[in-house]
Amino acid sequence: MDACKLTETTVRTVVEMDLEEIGRITIDHLAARFGVDRTLLCKRFKREQGITLGLFIRKIKMVKCELYLCGHRDITVKQLSRISGFEDAEYFARIFKSHFGSLPSRYDPFDS
Repeated sequence: MDACKLTETTVRTVVEMDLEEIGRITIDHLAARFGVDRTLLCKRFKREQGITLGLFIRKIKMVKCELYLCGHRDITVKQLSRISGFEDAEYFARIFKSHFGSLPSRYDPFDS
């Protein structure tokens, strides 16, 4: 698979996953799924997209967490962190805050 096609397929695969699927995904899983070496996948992705594959996955996770919060206003931070693949709720909260500027417990997606 050429570099462009591999990157395109990787992006599409990750974006189409639901929150629980993306919470379980790893770079190793993606590499195995596409039948390529992990290092090769990461290098090609970085070259084509300008960000690391790990960062891309985390950004997509955060967007999906935001969407999940819109439909599940009563979910706890701990529940959301587990669904999205973070074992440590405090770490998840820090990542969420760095992405959205607010802790998930205080985040209001409808507040502009």
